[in-house]
Amino acid sequence: MPSPTHNVSFRNNRLAGNSSLRRIVGSAITRPLIASTTPVMLITLFESLQGRPITDLMKYGFLLAFAGALGWTMLQLARTPAVILFREGRVRIRTLLALALRSQSGPWQFVIDLKRDSVSMALTLGHRIYELKKSEWNEFAELSHMLEEARRTYDERFEKKSL
Repeated sequence: MPSPTHNVSFRNNRLAGNSSLRRIVGSAITRPLIASTTPVMLITLFESLQGRPITDLMKYGFLLAFAGALGWTMLQLARTPAVILFREGRVRIRTLLALALRSQSGPWQFVIDLKRDSVSMALTLGHRIYELKKSEWNEFAELSHMLEEARRTYDERFEKKSL
């Protein structure tokens, strides 16, 4: 198992080859779009059964539903790690949105806190908390070990400074 002083990277299972914006957003927006348009369709159905005009309701309702679904999807993509890089006891995360937009990763940061349960980990880097689900990472055990080593590196450096 490589030490955290080497350059190591882990990839999320959701990155099956093509990491284009269209594919990543398209696959992530499905559920939010269904959840946001279902109420609009039901209200439109009830209104049409009562003989009321539905053109404006459909036009603005679906526009609002799509905007909400897209906003929620972008927020989730900005919070979901796609690639985790390790170097010299520090970690850099590239989210699904950053990968899709081909933008730069965040800065190299220390792992401040790491909490685990049987299906996920909560990783704290700076002021951000990322949830890593076991089902989304093929090498979850190795990733967990590397994150724990990086957290120990932070603890050691912090203790030296505080003494």
